[in-house]
Amino acid sequence: MLDDLLSGRVGTVWVTTGLAEKCANRENTASLAADRLAAISIEEWKGIATRSGCEVVFVAESTTHGIREVLSEAILQSEGFVAVGVAPTTSQAALLQSLPIRVACLLWPQWRPQAIGIWREGLRHFVKTEVNSAEPLGSLLIGTDPEVDALRFITAMDAESAASYVTLPSLGPACDHPRETALNGLGSLGDSAFAGKFDHSLVKAGLLLVHGELEASHSIAQDVGGPDGDYWHGIMHRREPDDSNAKYWFRRVGDHPIFPALARSAMEIDEHCGTDFTQSVAHAGEWDAFAFVDLCSRARRSDDSNLTAYCQLVQWSEILLLLNRACGTSADGGS
Repeated sequence: MLDDLLSGRVGTVWVTTGLAEKCANRENTASLAADRLAAISIEEWKGIATRSGCEVVFVAESTTHGIREVLSEAILQSEGFVAVGVAPTTSQAALLQSLPIRVACLLWPQWRPQAIGIWREGLRHFVKTEVNSAEPLGSLLIGTDPEVDALRFITAMDAESAASYVTLPSLGPACDHPRETALNGLGSLGDSAFAGKFDHSLVKAGLLLVHGELEASHSIAQDVGGPDGDYWHGIMHRREPDDSNAKYWFRRVGDHPIFPALARSAMEIDEHCGTDFTQSVAHAGEWDAFAFVDLCSRARRSDDSNLTAYCQLVQWSEILLLLNRACGTSADGGS
């Protein structure tokens, strides 16, 4: 099949690391299984980029949940480097979608791209990034040149399928996901990358917290202060875990602008998971940050997987709302 690619006899390539199936409704399509994707050398990719007649390369880990259709539509609109991911809930998909692309990319592997589409011209940049066989798509999000042109997020059909696509931050201090690539990407960003409405200190505090760098996040949040800095500070102590200290900082936060959206998201998560925990942390639509500290503490001590999943999902909404606020994109998180 590579010979066909290099000779230009294949127009569009669908490269799969899951089911080796052809791209629907497209002619001149070829597929590669997971072991072949990992085995393709950079020189071979260069050959594909420079000598084939490929229009687009589709790299996919999944072809479910309408990912193919979303990817095809997005790449036709952007004519660039496009990634599609899955979010657990509709509101979280919207929050991820509204983040600046660079920030959303630095949240990998919290969300794992299920498909990437790259126009032929973009392949010249694509080959600059080694394909990591363990995370062949996620490693392409950070350090690409040019950056990803567009991201699309769709909602998982149920809580069980969401767990297959999303790695959520821990309720405790541990970091259970690979983070070196993301931290390197964050470390390479200067303040110029956070131009315009970005509050770069708050964005960095949040991204560091996501990737388990609690002390580094704590240092920034403490320096920034204010309701948003104090909120990151409170989450850090909640995860540490130091519940009394977390409640001290949430008392300083006061009635935060993201609370109404967070309460709505929590109710959506309950519905998504088939649980009924929101009644203990939101009363008449009013979010109770202190009750959520207690619920997270209970989850850490409990073997109740439903409670742990609920708290992690609510914490994820909390993080996404705060990041949107820091980026000036609001996304129902207040201004």
